Amino acid sequence: MKEKANLLKWLFIVLLVLSCPTIKGKIIPEEAETKYGGGTGEPNNPYQIATAEDLILLGETPEDYDKRFILTADIDLDPNLPGGKVFDMAVIAPDTNVFEMDFQGTPFTGIFDDHWPGLLGFVW
Repeated sequence: MKEKANLLKWLFIVLLVLSCPTIKGKIIPEEAETKYGGGTGEPNNPYQIATAEDLILLGETPEDYDKRFILTADIDLDPNLPGGKVFDMAVIAPDTNVFEMDFQGTPFTGIFDDHWPGLLGFVW
């Protein structure tokens, strides 16, 4: 009878651990959500920018501006293409107040394509 009680106790603990999201994520890794075209943003596994949507998402995610990225395909931001958009400021790390002398925004301090430390601007 004691063995059965111990078995039930351990079964209860296992079920509790498996059902608890905070424990589950630490003990049993959950599937990571894919961000951008892939990668983790780390030096050995940079985020992959493959589409205009990936690039625009990067621009909308300033908390990733210090990560590593690699361009995996040519991206055409021509506003005349279907679904095209006209950009009136930088896609990544835009200056949020062009009337001030200094940069007013979140700077991109990451590495893009392992060749350039940061992005310096865009072409009008």
